[in-house]
Amino acid sequence: MINIHSLMASVDAQGSIKTLADHLEFAEKFLDYTGLSKKDGLKINQANLQSLTVAINNHDYYFIQFPQSVNFSLTRPISELPTD
Repeated sequence: MINIHSLMASVDAQGSIKTLADHLEFAEKFLDYTGLSKKDGLKINQANLQSLTVAINNHDYYFIQFPQSVNFSLTRPISELPTD
């Protein structure tokens, strides 16, 4: 099972994401980790996330906050979440 540290390591590894296929593979792992994948229905994985926040100034933007194990890091703005 994937965890936040292995996800971060896969991005930090120099040259690990070079091709479109690499980007798509990482995106799928990220969506599975967060529970935002549509393949099993939109089920946010609350065990892996601290919060899912809507931006105050633009309700079309979301931020994912990760747990304390990664210092409550936030994603960059996400402009659209998958829908059911």
